[in-house]
Amino acid sequence: MRKTLTVAIVTLAALAGGCKPKEMTSRAINTMTADGLEVSIELPKRDFRSGESFNVIVTARNISGGPLAIEASSAAPVWLRLHRHGAIGYDEIRRYPEAVAMVLSTWTLAPKQARTFTYRLTVEPDWPRHELLHLTAEVNGRASAAPGIAILVLP
Repeated sequence: MRKTLTVAIVTLAALAGGCKPKEMTSRAINTMTADGLEVSIELPKRDFRSGESFNVIVTARNISGGPLAIEASSAAPVWLRLHRHGAIGYDEIRRYPEAVAMVLSTWTLAPKQARTFTYRLTVEPDWPRHELLHLTAEVNGRASAAPGIAILVLP
């Protein structure tokens, strides 16, 4: 009886404003592996507001036993692509970086080596609101491993 009364008092104190609701702080992470390359994308959260800026962290890791040559079609080592659901799948609505030098660029990952790239994106005013969008990260030259995360743009 005494234990029940104590729990009830603590619960009432919390409901009366003594405790702040816990905020969601978990990061969103997804990983994909293909042809000896493991690619991961990480976001600070899944929902954003117009004008809000956030970091996108992309890590490319060689999980094969030998060196992995990556022949990029431009100077951008990673493409970030924003998709929305269309009539027959996903339609690309944005690609970042938007402008890069179109110079072939080859780089190599040694066995078990990883490279991390950080991009800063800002939610643009014309990003669709209140629908799930899909943000993918593709190592330029290795489209077979392009993990994505569903995000939501709030008003």
